[in-house]
Amino acid sequence: MKTLAYWKKALKASLIIQVSLLFLWACGNREAVEVFTGPTMGTSYNIKAEFAKPVDHAAVQKAITDRLEVIEQSMSTYRPTSEISRFSQLPVGQSMTVSDDFLRVFDVSRQVYLLSGGAFNPSVAALVNLWGFGPKLTVEQFQHAPSDEAIQAARASMHFDKIQVNGNTLLKQDVVSLDFSAVAKGYAVDEIGKVLEGFSAHSYMVEIGGEVITRGESPRHTPWRIGIELPQMLRGSVMSALVLADAAVATSGDYRNYIEIDGKRYSHTIDPRTAFPIAHKLTSVTVLAKTVAEADAWATAMMVLGEDEGFALAQKLEMPAYYIYRSDNGFAVKHTAQMQQYLAEH
Repeated sequence: MKTLAYWKKALKASLIIQVSLLFLWACGNREAVEVFTGPTMGTSYNIKAEFAKPVDHAAVQKAITDRLEVIEQSMSTYRPTSEISRFSQLPVGQSMTVSDDFLRVFDVSRQVYLLSGGAFNPSVAALVNLWGFGPKLTVEQFQHAPSDEAIQAARASMHFDKIQVNGNTLLKQDVVSLDFSAVAKGYAVDEIGKVLEGFSAHSYMVEIGGEVITRGESPRHTPWRIGIELPQMLRGSVMSALVLADAAVATSGDYRNYIEIDGKRYSHTIDPRTAFPIAHKLTSVTVLAKTVAEADAWATAMMVLGEDEGFALAQKLEMPAYYIYRSDNGFAVKHTAQMQQYLAEH
């Protein structure tokens, strides 16, 4: 991703898009922009694209929908026949041949798992379900926190390092169930970008559930601006903005997806190291990476690690990262040196 500092002072009224992502398009060249929207992965996709030649809108829409369906059928824990559900149900000692999509996401997950010291761990699926953030939610989960015995039982299935890989074949060497929800949406964004490029898109923005990829310029022929949202239930307030051209961005936060038990709020982000939902001051992390899949996984890892440990790791890895955390006076922010070049001037 190239430095865009020289563009910043020229920006006055360019596109602002929040990571929640409400798309507000500038009026220039509006007629050249194709818009695609629809449901996917329990959320929605929002796409804006400009093509080098006229396209059949319906054909592009179908290609997008078909590609997303293939990815969902591979990685949705809500579908009992998906690849990930079938692998999780696979008995110990048996192997399964998986798709290229599954293997790519597995490889990204393994890389972040290793570099984060296990803070990102897709084998946390049993704990996610136990705490009420999986496919099935019971009344009991709203009334009582899991028992220590139940937590330890779920923890016993966290054996991400016990999956042997041989080409596209995965061998389950111990009890393990997978959940790719912290990386699959990012991967889908990357793949839809490829779909658009297959139709000769030269500038586009793809967003799924807050994960974003940008290519080329905005309709005003300026860099894209992506707002980093103020962590609150109501959408609409921007904390800061990123100025981007070709970029992959993901944000992870704890301020919307949570469950309340006996008046106590539990975040949907589970710390695999403790088996409990995170309980620190960090409320939002925005990460830039080579791909949205990587950014998605790293944003989750940084949320687990917290405002100090995560920030230290981001600095060590020279990762563009922006942190919003709770302080005595409301919210405070900090970012790595690598993020500075992407921050818009106010």
